[in-house]
Amino acid sequence: AAGAARRGVTADAAVSAARAAMDSSEWAEMKPAARARLLNWLADAMEACAEELAAIETLNNGMPLGDARHFHVPHAIETLRYYADVYDHVVHLID
Repeated sequence: AAGAARRGVTADAAVSAARAAMDSSEWAEMKPAARARLLNWLADAMEACAEELAAIETLNNGMPLGDARHFHVPHAIETLRYYADVYDHVVHLID
């Protein structure tokens, strides 16, 4: 949060962006393959800065760095890839 504040990102701005995203029909109307690409893109971005994310997670909640580095961050990345795979291989079966 402190890093976000230094970059000029406020909680109000984050809430406004989240609200705009929820009110938008872009995600709801997006094809499953496009959703899968975005989830994989986010997973790739998280992998690229996994060490920084682990440090931020440690500062955020006080967990040991090793837990964040070896479980929480990799698990978040794995979860994104799992749902990308669901979109890619399963959702089109029920459209």
